[in-house]
Amino acid sequence: MPVKNKLYSALVTQLHDELYMEYKPRTIISLIDKTPIIDARQYKLWKWIAQYYVCTIGEVMNVALPSGLKLSSETKIYINPNFDENYQGLSDEEYMIAEAVHIQTELTINEIRTILDKKTVYPVIRALLDQEVVYVKEELKTKYKPKKIGVVRLTTEYAENREKLSEALEQCSRSEKQTKAILAIFQLSKKSTDIPKSDIYEFSGANASVLNALEKKGIINQDQIEISRLLYKGLIEQKERTQLSDDQTRALEEIKELYKTHNQILLHGVTGSGKTRIYIEMIQEQLDLGKQVLYLLPEIALTTQIVGRLRAAFGAEVGVYHSKMSNAERVELWKASADEKPIIIGARSSLFLPYNNLGLIIVDEEHDGSYKQHDPSPRYHGRDVAIVMAGLHDAKVILGTATPSLESYQNTQLGKYGLVQIHERFGKVELPQIEVVDLKYQYKTGLIKSGFSSDLREGIQEVLDRGEQAMIFQNRRGYAPTLSCDACG
Repeated sequence: MPVKNKLYSALVTQLHDELYMEYKPRTIISLIDKTPIIDARQYKLWKWIAQYYVCTIGEVMNVALPSGLKLSSETKIYINPNFDENYQGLSDEEYMIAEAVHIQTELTINEIRTILDKKTVYPVIRALLDQEVVYVKEELKTKYKPKKIGVVRLTTEYAENREKLSEALEQCSRSEKQTKAILAIFQLSKKSTDIPKSDIYEFSGANASVLNALEKKGIINQDQIEISRLLYKGLIEQKERTQLSDDQTRALEEIKELYKTHNQILLHGVTGSGKTRIYIEMIQEQLDLGKQVLYLLPEIALTTQIVGRLRAAFGAEVGVYHSKMSNAERVELWKASADEKPIIIGARSSLFLPYNNLGLIIVDEEHDGSYKQHDPSPRYHGRDVAIVMAGLHDAKVILGTATPSLESYQNTQLGKYGLVQIHERFGKVELPQIEVVDLKYQYKTGLIKSGFSSDLREGIQEVLDRGEQAMIFQNRRGYAPTLSCDACG
C-alpha cells in the first residue's frame, strides 16, 4: 500500500465494511502471497505479547517475521520513453547517469551512488527528472531468493537406453575430457536424474565448456533447480540410544502420569542426571504421534552439542533456527516449520515460527536469563511465551533445569505445574563436595591474600603439587554476585 510516496507491505488481519472518517484509508495495490504467511494462532499469540509486554503488534511482527519475508520499498530510476537521446545541456554527472540508465534500463539509488562515487545523488536525479530524461517508480523489493544450483540431465534418448553409452563415447572419442565427463555422468545418473555440475567437475575434471559441447551433441541437457539451504552437509550417523537408568525411567513415568493433570512439568534434575536422554524419549513419543517438537535453548552457544545429540538420535528430521542464520536460511526454515518439520531447535526467536501440529515444547535451562528479551521491544520472556503458545496449540511443556527459577518452583508449590526431581547423576557419579567459606572472617583475620581465601589457596596448591590444572569461575552474570548488610554483614 502507498504511504508518503513509498510502498509498504502489510498483513491483512481483518476485513470490514465500516467507514471511519478520522483518516483516509489507503488502497491495496496488489496481493503478494497466495496463501497466508501466518495463521490465526500465531496472530493470537502476537496480540497476547503486545498486550502483556505493552508494545505495538507491529513491533511483535517485526521481531517475529524473518526479514526475508518482509518486503521493502526501493527507488528505481527508468529512462523516459519520450526521451529523444539529446544529451545537450546535461552536466557531466547527469550525462553519466542518463547514459547508464539508457543502457541498463533501470538503476537503483545505490547503483547511481556507485557510478558517481558520491553519497549525495538526489540533486542529479532531481535535475534529470525536471528535464524529463528519467522517471521514478517505487517497486517492492523482495529480499529472499531461492538457492539454485546448476544440474545436468541425460537426454531422453540416453536416459531410457543406457546401452547407448558406447555411442556417446564414440561421438566424443577425440576429447579425453568429454569422455571422462560422459563416464562420470552415466555413473552419477544411477543415483539421481538431476546431477549437480559440481559433482561432475569433481569426478571428471571437466569444466563448463565441456558440458556445453556435450549439450550441443544432444547427450545432455543443462538446467538450474531450486534446493534447500538447510541440507546438513555432514554425515549424520544415527547411534543407538543408551539404556535409561532407574532414575530416568522413574522420572519419565512420573512425567507421563503428571501430564494427565498438568500441561506444564518442571523437571528438576541435578547436573549430569541425564535430562537430555529423557527429552529424547519424550520427543520420540511425539514423533510417533505425528507431532512437531520445539526444543528451546537460552543461547546459540549451547546449540552445537544439543544439535549433535539430537541429530545422532533423529537424523535429518532436526532443524536449527537462530539469529546467526542468513535471511535466506531463516525463510527456508520458516517454510519447513510450516510444512511440519518434526523437530526445531532454537533460541527464543524460534517461538515465532509457524507450527501446524505442535505437540511438545521443551524449555531447557529454564532459569537462564537469556530467555528474556531486553531490547528492542517487545521485551518478552521466552519461557513464558512458550507456555502461552503451548496452550494455543494444546501442547505439553517441560521445563528442564538443575537450578529452578523462583517463579517456576513457586508454580509447582501452587499446583500450577507438575514437579519431577532427579537427585542422582547418571551412572551413580558422585556430586562434587561444596565448601562455603566465610570471607568476612578471612578478611578480619588477615587470611585473604590477593583476593584469594586461605582455603582456596591451599586447594589450588594441592592441585599444582599433583601436576594438575585448576579452573576458577567468578560469577559476574545474572543477579548481584554478592549482597550484604553494611551494619551486620
